[in-house]
Amino acid sequence: MGRRVIFHELVTLDQAAEVLLKFAAPLGAEKVGVASAYGRVLAEDVVAPLDVPPFDRSTVDGYAVVAEATYGASELTPVELKVVCRVEAGGWPSAEVRPGEACEVATGAPLPRGANAVVMVEYTQERDGVVRVFRSVAPGENVMATGSDISAGEVVMRRCTRLTAREIGVLAALGLGEVAVVRRPRVAVISTGDELAAPGEPLGLGRLYDVNSYSLAAAVAEAGGVPVLFGIVRDEERSYREAIAKAL
Repeated sequence: MGRRVIFHELVTLDQAAEVLLKFAAPLGAEKVGVASAYGRVLAEDVVAPLDVPPFDRSTVDGYAVVAEATYGASELTPVELKVVCRVEAGGWPSAEVRPGEACEVATGAPLPRGANAVVMVEYTQERDGVVRVFRSVAPGENVMATGSDISAGEVVMRRCTRLTAREIGVLAALGLGEVAVVRRPRVAVISTGDELAAPGEPLGLGRLYDVNSYSLAAAVAEAGGVPVLFGIVRDEERSYREAIAKAL
């Protein structure tokens, strides 16, 4: 048995952290793809490069109209409008809508110029290029306006935000393929003790399995770091120094 060393002077956790932080330096930033950014921390504010949605879009299947032209419409007194175009989601209107006209639109399709509301298809009946409207709509009804979710130039996320599934979805909605995040700290994990054995090895007499290496490595990963396991080090000063030098 070697000479036992007893440490009579102990420090608190805060004192130990203060000493370590004197050697700490900013980690810097790196660009990563949005698909792999989950759990990372933003290195800078995210400013919206565009409006979301980028155009006025219909929230229902129906007919884009000038709302004022539908006032008074009912089951008994329908308003008749000429259908001047049709737009699917992903398409673009080929005509402008004026009072007395309508454009058939699918859910998610952009509104044609001039239209300011959408009548649900359930309240209409089309025949020979003319649609009968049985219910009036108000301006903005069944329409998601340009920038109603996010406005171009808006600070959407602040620096130091940890990216969860929610934030990843917002980044995708903004069309961002990559984002600046703080580099992940690499943390060396060293276990010391002649009595330790690595999990998976036969456990000899008087030996214990190394628990701390794996618990600490998991804690580092959980906090966003990259754990680097350096294995078990024998209880002697030279081995300690060599392991620490290698880890640094």
